[in-house]
Amino acid sequence: DGTGRSDVLMLVRVDPKTYKVSLISVPRDTCTEYNGQKMKLNEVYHVGGVKELEKEVAKLTGVTPKYYMDMDFVQFEKFVDQLGGVTANVPINMQLVDIVSGDKIALNAGTQELNGPEALVLARSRKQYANDLDACRQIQDRQLVQVGIEQVAADPLNAALHVQALIDNCDTDWATANLIETVKAFAQNADKITFVSGTGPYQGDIDPDINLWLADRDEATWAKIISTVEAGGDPETIVASPN
Repeated sequence: DGTGRSDVLMLVRVDPKTYKVSLISVPRDTCTEYNGQKMKLNEVYHVGGVKELEKEVAKLTGVTPKYYMDMDFVQFEKFVDQLGGVTANVPINMQLVDIVSGDKIALNAGTQELNGPEALVLARSRKQYANDLDACRQIQDRQLVQVGIEQVAADPLNAALHVQALIDNCDTDWATANLIETVKAFAQNADKITFVSGTGPYQGDIDPDINLWLADRDEATWAKIISTVEAGGDPETIVASPN
């Protein structure tokens, strides 16, 4: 809602002809200059809101998003619960205090059914990793988007209901009728849906000017990532996610 920093940023490319979905994480810590100030990319959301963040993502990646979707933690939990939960792989043991109830939620490693609060633990957890904390979390977040899409596509009769659940739990400028038609088309061709997944440059260091850890800003590498994705290739060949 613009009062906090954006925890997760992702570019999603949806191809309505090939039914390929490309999920590209945009590291939130990327070095950015906004209104003459050096800051993390996710700070732009706090200062200027989602539309200003769109502009900065465009400057970084060379891609002007056609639509945005903006979802907070509570909306995320509600949406997952309205889907009936999601089945996802938890890569390591992790735990967090739930943002809503205040309860500590622990997840053991392994593929499992997750409700809304449990899925949020997977979406947010990063400090359990020794290195590349946020890049590891990005892998989890892309997985959650993918399994959510697969789950909706497997239930074409209720595609419109699933879209309504999404609309009820996010802010977006994608017209509801058009979004429903897109989801229906994908659901009717669920066997053709494929995914590629990757991230932008995520290595970095403490910036002496603002005394914060910043991910390196590398627009040339971003151009290679985007051209690879648009050609149907694998973004992991440009920037490999951490193991």
